[in-house]
Amino acid sequence: MCQNHARRRGFLLTLGVLLLLLLTVHSAYAADTHEPWFGVDKALHFMLSFGAGAGSSLLLGVLSPGIPADLRFALAGALGSLPGLLKEIRDQLHPPDYFSYKDLTYDLLGAFSGAGFIYLLSG
Repeated sequence: MCQNHARRRGFLLTLGVLLLLLLTVHSAYAADTHEPWFGVDKALHFMLSFGAGAGSSLLLGVLSPGIPADLRFALAGALGSLPGLLKEIRDQLHPPDYFSYKDLTYDLLGAFSGAGFIYLLSG
């Protein structure tokens, strides 16, 4: 059972890394190439999404205690990413702001990191 659990964690980690690589490659060719990869804005995207991912995981654990931990991790990461995605869509619809794949990358990193943090704490 422990080996199966470690295998699932490895799969989830690999899936997350692949997703980040895809987003990174895509954003390298996106319109926001003038935007830096590092800065206060990116840290804010990461921190807020980390909280959203961790909070989603905790909320799912309370509302649905029987849900498998791996599924809770995936759902919490997706739910935690939604505010950042919605913000980027809003930015695209209200110029002079624009959709930033770099911001979205940090949103995804933060949300899945927050969900993963709770996943690791809960065993």
